[in-house]
Amino acid sequence: MGLRVIIFIVLSSFLGLFSCGKNENSFELRYDGENLSAPLLESGLYTGAVKFPSAELERFSGKELTKITFYTLETPVNCELRVFKNPTNTSFGDVLYQSVVETKEESWNTHELRSAIAIPTDELWIGISFSHSEPLSVLGCDAGPAKLNGDWVFTGDSLQPLNSFRSDLDINWNIRGFVE
Repeated sequence: MGLRVIIFIVLSSFLGLFSCGKNENSFELRYDGENLSAPLLESGLYTGAVKFPSAELERFSGKELTKITFYTLETPVNCELRVFKNPTNTSFGDVLYQSVVETKEESWNTHELRSAIAIPTDELWIGISFSHSEPLSVLGCDAGPAKLNGDWVFTGDSLQPLNSFRSDLDINWNIRGFVE
């Protein structure tokens, strides 16, 4: 390979004309911006979730959810990742995937799904369930303001936007799904 070709490849890659090793068919499902912090929640069991309605899923027809990333500030007693649809105030509805996950403090956590999930046509929820026995700041969030469907919380007896649960919180959860 000539020197001109090598220089062209290096400059093109640097300038973003093309990228080596990047999957051009991979997309992120997300509402959040960069991590800012995590809301302090009293002891208990919570699920922070994001909802993607059918209008946002149309462009992913025929694709699959393959991995999920989320940010944790502090380590909970237990943590479980769930992908679901059609939840109610007292249940997760149709659970498409769930897995107990290990988390790291002050870190992005990535979970590769054991089996990819075909993107449904109606809706898709991605939730991180966690419990703790003392007040903790577990699931990461951005600076806000909250976007529609970026800040759901399930407390066992209600499913609602986080700012309805606590009006002082106007954020989006740091939860991201990857579609290929």
